[in-house]
Amino acid sequence: IGIGAPTSLALDLATKFDITLVGFIKINKYNIYTGNWRISENFGE
Repeated sequence: IGIGAPTSLALDLATKFDITLVGFIKINKYNIYTGNWRISENFGE
């Protein structure tokens, strides 16, 4: 989880190791880059 964009290395590793990667975290807003099936629709509420 991060407040900015992930690096290409972070994306590659998250994909390779099946890790959920989330960036640009703000109140009730976020971008899911990998592993989106793990995040509930109610995340952040």
